[in-house]
Amino acid sequence: MVEAGLLVHETYGRHRYYRLANSEVGQALEALNAIAPQKPVRSLRESDESRALHFARTCYDHLAGEVGVALTGKMLQLVLLKEQEQDFVMTAEGVQWFGDFGLDLDGIRGERRHFARKCLDWSERRYHMAGALGAAVTSRLFDLGWIERIPGGRAIRMTDRGFKGLENKFGLTLCR
Repeated sequence: MVEAGLLVHETYGRHRYYRLANSEVGQALEALNAIAPQKPVRSLRESDESRALHFARTCYDHLAGEVGVALTGKMLQLVLLKEQEQDFVMTAEGVQWFGDFGLDLDGIRGERRHFARKCLDWSERRYHMAGALGAAVTSRLFDLGWIERIPGGRAIRMTDRGFKGLENKFGLTLCR
């Protein structure tokens, strides 16, 4: 996998460490996870962790799970974004809206990565938004206190402020 460019190998003393070569490899693995059989749940703790991951989680640096997919769907419904092949494209309404939401669109566009990439969600089997815009929206949601990390993993907790914020700002009502 190292020779194929999928993993990067680093040696520190006697230890060898491997990591994914780039975010595209991670996205491919997430897509494969969408067709993988479900792992059986064997305890209440595993059930709670699974439920939390399905509801909201980070997928690298952007929001995924039920919340990420619903938020992306609402952005499409509000015509802030539109689909174009493997990407999402921001509309004129979106430029105004995301700016008002507190995002530095020029800075986001200047990043050396896809602007707004479609990312297949393994739990919802629909797309959520990745790329620089997806990361910026997720960062903004953290800054606003609408979401917070659950220690020990990728699961995200929606705060009361977040449920209210998503409803007020997007018209998005999520079941708690």
